[in-house]
Amino acid sequence: MVGSGSEFRVGGKRVWPGLRHEIQACGGLVVQTPDVCPRGHRLGPGEAHFSWSPGYCAHTMTCWACDAVDQDPADWVLVDPARQLRPDKTRGMGLELVVHPPASSAAAGRIEIRLDRSAAGHVDVALCARCRLGVLEDLHVEPPHRRYGLGRVLVAAALSRGPGYAWSSSSGEPAAFWAAIAPFLPAGLALGQRTGGEHLDHVASGPVGRRLRSPS
Repeated sequence: MVGSGSEFRVGGKRVWPGLRHEIQACGGLVVQTPDVCPRGHRLGPGEAHFSWSPGYCAHTMTCWACDAVDQDPADWVLVDPARQLRPDKTRGMGLELVVHPPASSAAAGRIEIRLDRSAAGHVDVALCARCRLGVLEDLHVEPPHRRYGLGRVLVAAALSRGPGYAWSSSSGEPAAFWAAIAPFLPAGLALGQRTGGEHLDHVASGPVGRRLRSPS
């Protein structure tokens, strides 16, 4: 899907939404790497290796504790789920999260994950800012790219649009998917049960409606 040399097609790495970009008071941008790996090992000095992948155009991480016990994978591509680009601001290279605002107030916005310009998955997001409600809809990862963590990245990207919101899902992913990502969701947040029509209708008809603004 992204070319014969793609790391996702040959010897692919899993993706972890553990990176954060923070703006300092002086205006500088700092990249914050995770404190633990997805398996819970500490990533202090000498406990991990951080590098850069030209193929993904992204930071990568190798956990030495995972590597020592031959756990596969021991390395991950790191993604900041809140770093989402407008379609006209993308580079067209590597791994990118692209945000598409809704075509109308009656439609949901979409967050897409791309690999070298090709869509690898997406999630539709409905938000009501007044009531601080959010609904995940139509979460989908293309079959060749499943089991690399892209679904988890899309969920994290959607949740970053409404921090502190009450979230639910109208998407039909298997219970095993939600169980697998449950340890990585914010405390007290439970997803995976299909939302009733009342919640969806409220988000659709609220004064803010289903709006997903792209960053300027």
